[in-house]
Amino acid sequence: MSEKTIDVETSAKYLQSGVSVDINPPFRGVKFIANKKLDANDTEKLEQVIPSEECLQFVIVGDLNVKNHYGHSFLAVTDQRVYGFDETFADGVEKVPYEQLKSARVKRYYGNAMLVLKPAEEEAKQINFLRFSYKEANLFDAAAGYISAIVSGADMEEELVVVKAALEKQFCVCPKCGRTLIRPGAPCMKCESKDAVVQKLGKYILPYKGVLIFCLFLSVITTAASLAPPYMTRQLVDDVLPGKDILGLVWCVLILLCTHLIRHGIGIIRGYYLKNAGNMIVTDLRNDVYKKAQLLPMRFYDNTSTGSMINRISGDSNVIQSFMLRVTQEVLVQLFQLIGIVIIMFTMSWQLTLLSLVPVPFVVIGSRIFRKKMKPIYRRIWRTWSAVTSVLTDTIPGIRVVKAFANEEGGMAKFASRNATWLATNKKASLITTTYPHVVNFLMSCGSLLIWAVGGQLVIGGSSIVSPGLLVSFISYTSMFYTPVNFFANFNDSYQQFLNSAERLMDIMDAEPEHNFAVGKHPEKIIGKIEFRNVNFSFERSKKTLTDVNFVIEPGDVVGIVGTTGAGKSTIINLLMRYYDHYDGEILIDGINIRDIDMTYYRSQIG
Repeated sequence: MSEKTIDVETSAKYLQSGVSVDINPPFRGVKFIANKKLDANDTEKLEQVIPSEECLQFVIVGDLNVKNHYGHSFLAVTDQRVYGFDETFADGVEKVPYEQLKSARVKRYYGNAMLVLKPAEEEAKQINFLRFSYKEANLFDAAAGYISAIVSGADMEEELVVVKAALEKQFCVCPKCGRTLIRPGAPCMKCESKDAVVQKLGKYILPYKGVLIFCLFLSVITTAASLAPPYMTRQLVDDVLPGKDILGLVWCVLILLCTHLIRHGIGIIRGYYLKNAGNMIVTDLRNDVYKKAQLLPMRFYDNTSTGSMINRISGDSNVIQSFMLRVTQEVLVQLFQLIGIVIIMFTMSWQLTLLSLVPVPFVVIGSRIFRKKMKPIYRRIWRTWSAVTSVLTDTIPGIRVVKAFANEEGGMAKFASRNATWLATNKKASLITTTYPHVVNFLMSCGSLLIWAVGGQLVIGGSSIVSPGLLVSFISYTSMFYTPVNFFANFNDSYQQFLNSAERLMDIMDAEPEHNFAVGKHPEKIIGKIEFRNVNFSFERSKKTLTDVNFVIEPGDVVGIVGTTGAGKSTIINLLMRYYDHYDGEILIDGINIRDIDMTYYRSQIG
């Protein structure tokens, strides 16, 4: 085994990179990576078992014991030994030095898997070290690869990168609120500073603030006008009709006609300006997102499907536009309407007003239950539809390739499968989305029936508190009152959809663009000598694609690159095209590092 070790200073320096896996306090002053937070008892075990001269590298917590029962177990790997903690072990722990090992692997069984250590002695039996479920299998795969690499003499620091990459993939939730993130390490839009979100998205509203304020003013007028008809109904039923007042009837009808003309006439003007403002906002947003998408490196597109990008630019921008207009318009309008209706209702009859409030708690509670049920379903619907869109964007533009390989049947089967998954997800959602509004409407109807029952009894009994006109008018106000109540009860649902859409768009807007390290630097002439010097490359840190690649291609040479699938043929061409810059070594054109040539000019010289 190699004598290479990773000292405390190097370990601390390396483990400071990244954010997701450093979830435990430092062990003896040095950070280590883990998939879960260790409790005090686990930390105490580590203190007792691991000698002071050893440096803890990483810990993987499992969920089964060796006897295949649910239990607490974990793997601890230091720079000198491998430790297995299991409640079924004689002393609760087993440890094996690297010198006594030849390799490690994960053996999969039905429903669970086992970390198996192979001793260095040929005749020694393999060690069934720790058992775990498939949920943790990928992490133990990385651990087995690390152990095998170290006993073969590999560099600890490089191999620790692989383990950390595997662990980071497991962290797709916000550590503060538990919300699912779009990718490991992505910022949580819910926990991020609201000022930051407002600054990022509010800039699209500011150019049209004059139009939006004008539309808000018109909304106040139409809302005020909508409160008049129920009051006029009361006058008609209580005074005009019983008194056979023809002149009063004419005036009431004219007033009602004017209020409806004002409402709908101003509504047309408001709707026109608001729709145009919304279209301009979403146009600016889409232009910026598409512009940024053009500047992103290929590394971003390796982890983001074409269908997902199309859905973000088209669908998510619409969701954000709709929410921004709701915040700047409907929230204030609905609040104004709610306050106005409550004041009028209390003025008319505080007793009936209190009765009208009875269904409100049930509506609010129902909205919270609905929101909790639908939140994960909305995300699944988006993902399944992105999968459908991805098939379309891959097969329709590339239909010549599909036909060339006679893969029509395969394409149809793949599309049908993705479409079926989308349908199944939507079927599950449709039951809830169809039931919920009917339940809410039923509760609101019960509120109106309650007022009819109590108010009608008072009218029949000749009470001076409630007149027939007041009862009819109050019923109308009650129906109007439940509209803003339902709006605010479901506002958080719109907010969650906005967060999801904003998160996906900000993932594009905040992504690091492609770097051009040598803007304006043009060689006098490119002859075409290509040289790769000690090039190492990996798409993900957990697996290397190219290792120590060296070759020279002289100008005029015709070279064919052959190899099995995944050997790195296309990767060599992609690196030559400068689609990726995160590689080790040098790629030279006519003796010049391609990073020292203007990227736009360089690519224009490649045929």
